[in-house]
Amino acid sequence: MERIAIMRESGWRLDAIEVTDTGLYRPLYDTATIPLVKVATDDAHRPPHFGRAWIEVDAARDRDAIIRAIRAGDVRLGFSER
Repeated sequence: MERIAIMRESGWRLDAIEVTDTGLYRPLYDTATIPLVKVATDDAHRPPHFGRAWIEVDAARDRDAIIRAIRAGDVRLGFSER
């Protein structure tokens, strides 16, 4: 929360927070205490990290529509079993 406050005070817009690290779920960040949309990414630094986590949105295949869905929190998090 401290980092979020610092970033917002600096004028940065924050719409979401990643709840993964190299594609692995980290529940520390997936809490209602953090008032941001939660997203998952594979955060691929090396090939073993590819495809571990993702988000799904029900939106048109249009950049702005996808961003609007994410900002609205209309996302589903996906995680692989590996």
